[in-house]
Amino acid sequence: MKYEMRMGQQVYLVGDCTDSGVLQKSEQSDQDGFKMDLHNIFLDKGHLKWGKYQSPKPKSYTVVPLVDSVVSHFCLSGSCLTEDHQKLNMNQGQFVVFKEQRQEYHHEVFTNAKGKGAFFEISIAMEYFESWFGTEVSFLDAVDLQKKAFINPKMLSLLTELVGCNEYKGALRKLYLESKMVELLLLQSQLLQAEKTDGTFKLYPGDREALFFIKDHLDIHFMENCSILSLAQMAGINQTKLKCGFKALFGETVFGYITGLRMKAARQLLLESPLQIGEIAFFSGYKHTQHFTAAFKKYFGYLPGSLRR
Repeated sequence: MKYEMRMGQQVYLVGDCTDSGVLQKSEQSDQDGFKMDLHNIFLDKGHLKWGKYQSPKPKSYTVVPLVDSVVSHFCLSGSCLTEDHQKLNMNQGQFVVFKEQRQEYHHEVFTNAKGKGAFFEISIAMEYFESWFGTEVSFLDAVDLQKKAFINPKMLSLLTELVGCNEYKGALRKLYLESKMVELLLLQSQLLQAEKTDGTFKLYPGDREALFFIKDHLDIHFMENCSILSLAQMAGINQTKLKCGFKALFGETVFGYITGLRMKAARQLLLESPLQIGEIAFFSGYKHTQHFTAAFKKYFGYLPGSLRR
């Protein structure tokens, strides 16, 4: 989607290019120390945009879309305020899906404690979005209401795949990127619809802080044995809130998340170490190699031995 970006006296017209699927890189900066590396990929059915920025103080800029579209915005670090559009105000770790119209959007971005920020954004032409999700009433309601939710690990994994796509060229590259774009929207649809229908479960700021603490702990100690009870006691929340809250916030169960971390670590060992599959199975917490093999195939879709051929 073509758009105009204004920073002070500087005006950038982005998207005036006929090369669909080609990565466009640019850099915006000013005399106050603001610097942003911006990446754009324009596709037949949508537009991918992501960037990292650093600034010693909050930075204001204006975006003017030149077509109506549906936007999915991910605030990866830092935060953002949007003038006259309070529902679009974002904190780190949140996403929002909304209808973007041809008008001025005045944004002010803030960095994290290290003076840095990052975002990812998808824009989809209105006709394509309606053809894909026109019957998903709950999702359409969430888009109209500009509902926000928290980014879960599956979404982060897809964002990494979109940013790092370099194994395909030409038409295959466009097809891959558009398929991942739709997959990401499906995840958002599921999460937003689940939050809409589950009116009995609510997470308070303290609950979210405790759940992120547990996730950070598991990211480091995923090879250690743990229980729901021990994790709940560590974070100071009850077991029900841990089980239900973790799935609501991150899109999978506690032990599903641990399994995913262990499987990814096992895959790295298969690719980079001389260890036998049985040894890797043991390090991954499996007493029997066949159980590890079954779990690995269920997670990745192929047998661990196929990485050694």
